[in-house]
Amino acid sequence: MIREMGSRTQLLEWVAYANNEPFGDRRRDYHAAQIVAMFANLRRNQKRYPNPLPVSDFLLTFDEVKEAAKAAKLPPPTKRDWREIKAIAEMCSIIYNVENERAERIAAKRKKVNG
Repeated sequence: MIREMGSRTQLLEWVAYANNEPFGDRRRDYHAAQIVAMFANLRRNQKRYPNPLPVSDFLLTFDEVKEAAKAAKLPPPTKRDWREIKAIAEMCSIIYNVENERAERIAAKRKKVNG
């Protein structure tokens, strides 16, 4: 693969580009961390934890996993049971399905208009 890259300069340009605009697994890890951070911030106790949790708290770092786990200042576990979590998942599913149905209706209207 490195031989296909061309010159050393081209390889260094790709490394610089990857540092500014991550792609591949690193990009997917960051996207997953954004989603987890969003849900964690939606469900956090805002009186007890007024500042939102940053995305960096949820990024996977394989080098320092143990240190990060010890240093993490996560809120204590809540006393929610499985029924509440199930209700939240069902609400998310309803919202997602409504958006999909809306997109399908719009696509069908466009198809009729365009013939």
